[in-house]
Amino acid sequence: MTEAELAEYYDESVFIGDSIMQGFRNYCAKLENFVHGIDFLAATSYSAGNALRPVAGKNVHPMYRGKKYRVWEAVPMVGSKRAFILLGMNDLIVTGLEDSRDAYKQVIDKIVEKSPGIEIHIISVTYTLKDSKIKGALCNANIDMYNAMLQEMAVENGWGYIDLCTPISDGAGNLKREYCSDGYVHLTSATYTVWEEELIQYAEKQLSKELTNTETLIKEAGGMEEK
Repeated sequence: MTEAELAEYYDESVFIGDSIMQGFRNYCAKLENFVHGIDFLAATSYSAGNALRPVAGKNVHPMYRGKKYRVWEAVPMVGSKRAFILLGMNDLIVTGLEDSRDAYKQVIDKIVEKSPGIEIHIISVTYTLKDSKIKGALCNANIDMYNAMLQEMAVENGWGYIDLCTPISDGAGNLKREYCSDGYVHLTSATYTVWEEELIQYAEKQLSKELTNTETLIKEAGGMEEK
């Protein structure tokens, strides 16, 4: 893909998530390539559980133009055609796998309800550093199971799924040490360079799939006309 094609694809996207996504937002702000035009709705300690709480008091919600919103209310304001969502790390700390997954599904359903036709793409939860302190159910074995559940949910609902966890792992189910900035879960700038490459490949696959589907529809329409 050309830089212009990449920019067009991601300019029409909003990235939603927690502090891991905030790190990517800060990284993108310093660049002038295709990632610079990405819109973000991210907040520290954000989770699917937090997203379902009212906008009140100290409840965590992303900011848009200086004001907190529930994410499904903010997405139409941004006007994006597709949403890339990274949630779950903070959910796993306080709830089990199934409850975290169910809350995630509720949030996505509300986004789709408020923004009909929007594409949904789920981003895998990233690993913690090996031997780092486990909080609640947030351990790498559970992260593996949770990502499998998220991928299954994506397939069942016709949503995209992008694995940004494996490319930054150590090959043994942990966050690679050189990609960890705090000895626990947060990521270095070098990590987001890897994400960039993965996003390029993902966009190419998605657009290729769309082209194939369009060509199939054209052929089917032509066959119907001949009959």
